[in-house]
Amino acid sequence: MAGTVAEPLYQQHKDSSFQAYVYYAQTAAGADPSADDCKAFREQYGLTMPVLMAPYAQVRDALGLTDAVNDWTVVTGPGATLLYRKKYADQNAVADIVEAALGL
Repeated sequence: MAGTVAEPLYQQHKDSSFQAYVYYAQTAAGADPSADDCKAFREQYGLTMPVLMAPYAQVRDALGLTDAVNDWTVVTGPGATLLYRKKYADQNAVADIVEAALGL
């Protein structure tokens, strides 16, 4: 389910320098999402973190994803240094990487 890895981390660290986003790149019908689509997505999955729109190919290419962009987790550090990129991410591994990056 979308956001399940990032949302708990967002809640835990939102008052620090940590930022988390869901990139919504394509609707189920394959169209570019609208602001209303993003709002509906946040509500459907109970997300409090921001949901950003970005064209599908742009997200895929910018993040170096090898196939469909859904279900990827990408963690960057200072200066957009890539710290982690994996499809179907392990929540504990992501939490460890985020906490190490935050110096916790």
